[in-house]
Amino acid sequence: MDISSIQDLLEKIDGIELCRVIGNENEIEEIHILSDGSKSPKQISRDIQTVLVTKFDIKIDYKIISVVQFKGAESRIISRINFSGVSVTSSGNEIDAEVKLMYDDVEYASRQRGVNTVSNRYRMISEATLKSVEEIIGQPNILCTNDILVNNINGCTVVTVLVAARVNFAEETLAGAAVARDDMNETIVYAALDAVNKRVKSIKL
Repeated sequence: MDISSIQDLLEKIDGIELCRVIGNENEIEEIHILSDGSKSPKQISRDIQTVLVTKFDIKIDYKIISVVQFKGAESRIISRINFSGVSVTSSGNEIDAEVKLMYDDVEYASRQRGVNTVSNRYRMISEATLKSVEEIIGQPNILCTNDILVNNINGCTVVTVLVAARVNFAEETLAGAAVARDDMNETIVYAALDAVNKRVKSIKL
């Protein structure tokens, strides 16, 4: 039983903002839900039971489901972090990358400097993106660029960014991809955001 996959799927149910599933390989012991108040706890409980039966063939007792309706600091991170701008300048052997992101109508910017090579330029852009994300979620030093891959697939250039993350006291790898646009610098930012936006709610916790 993949608890992480179950948790990710339950968070896609309308009305659920955050979800924590506690259990082991053989049994789900507890399900804790933070809802946005758009559905009653009873309806959310039914939705959870339906998803578990249809997707995983798992039947549970509704009594193990705990639903809390809350709107506050924890729910502010639900929306996606969006791209605002990127600029890259070079001087001799040094490159300077600045990435700007938007969240909740506020712009966040971060800069990274390094050796002026093409591969390092991509990494500096990705790192600047992740530093801005860390500032938004209020948790420094939990994200770093693991690798950046550029591939040609059916005539399209696709950029994949692998991000190493410390999420809930455990290490995991996040992956995001974007089809290359006219500006490769922007593509790197979009790929990095694609990786972290999938897990930003869990990272917030």
